This record gives sequence, C-alpha cells and structure tokens, in this order.
Amino acid sequence: MKPFPYSADLPTSIASFGIDWPKLVVESTRMPETALPYVGAIAKYSNCDVADGATFAVALKLAADPELDRLLGLVHQLHPVQPAFAAQLLSCAKLEMEGMTVERTQEAKFEWLSPFALEGTLAEDLYRYGMYDHFYEHHTPNDARELARDLMQRTTGDVLEDIVPLTTRLPWSDWFDPHSCTDRSWILLEKKTRRAWIFAFSHSD
Repeated sequence: MKPFPYSADLPTSIASFGIDWPKLVVESTRMPETALPYVGAIAKYSNCDVADGATFAVALKLAADPELDRLLGLVHQLHPVQPAFAAQLLSCAKLEMEGMTVERTQEAKFEWLSPFALEGTLAEDLYRYGMYDHFYEHHTPNDARELARDLMQRTTGDVLEDIVPLTTRLPWSDWFDPHSCTDRSWILLEKKTRRAWIFAFSHSD
C-alpha cells in the first residue's frame, strides 16, 4: 500500500512471481445472497427473476505462499500485473461460470482500488443501484454506507494496510446479463489471513 521507488529489477509481469497457482486456492465456497446484507440489498434491487440470481459471491481461503505475499505487497503500483493477477485468481477458484476464460477475465481489466476509497465506492454503488426500483428511493446515503461498512467488517475487516481490492465494471463470463448497465465485480483480499472474496453483480431486464 505504501509508495515504493521504481527500479530496473521491479517485476513487470505476473510471470515475475513464482506463485504455485494450482495449489493457491485451498477452499472455495459459494455464498448465498442472504449471507451478506450488502449482497442481499444489491439482489433486492436487481429486477432479476433468473434462477442463478443477479449476484455471485464466493469466499476463498488461500495457501501460505511467500510469492503471493510479495505480489500483494506490490500489486497496488504494478498496474500491468493487476488484470493478469485477477485472471489467474479467478481461474484458480474454479468458479464454473459459463463462458469464463482466462482471456475474458484478462480483458475485464481488473484494477486495484485504494482501500481508502473502498467503503465509499461500495456505498455509492449500492445507493445508486437499481433498475425500475432503486435503493435510493427507499434508503438514505447513510444506510448504504452502513451496509458497505458491514460488508467490510464481515470480510476484509477495516485494517486498511491489509486490504487489497481489485474491481472492474466489465463482464468476464456469460453469467453477466448482456443488457445490464450496472455490472460490477470485486476481488477483495485480506493479506494477513490470506482470505479472499469474489463478488459479481449484474441486473436483469
């Protein structure tokens, strides 16, 4: 999270890190919409009658890997590495999402978001969320902020230096509704416990 000086030996690609990708994800658990109030609120205003829902949430436990720790300590300033790291992690999680490929996840261009901005971005997304019925029509901005804060408390916690958020608004599988204009995906990592969460939101028309 701290700025660091660029030098000739700074990693420039995901291949610069010797992460044992096949063994990286120890556990992968699909979470129902009701598991997290923030996700449930997104689902409520998604106008979705699709069986698989308009939210996708997975909790991961990652292996102890010094090279992963090294990457997580640098990724905030390694912009070319961020999409490739997200693609590799999504692939290792074995999400079984139709139409998902490494190429599509790389093209989604996941980018690091400052942990300072995470709570506010989550809250603003939720506050504006909806299609024919919107969160803001029934709730205050503070309600959205409280649900965003609750999501962080239930996942990454609020120790900013331990949080690595990656996000995109682009689809990366056929799960996303092609008519949606509110797609958002998150990969949230907590460095100290090596836990991660994948969230994908897409409304249905």
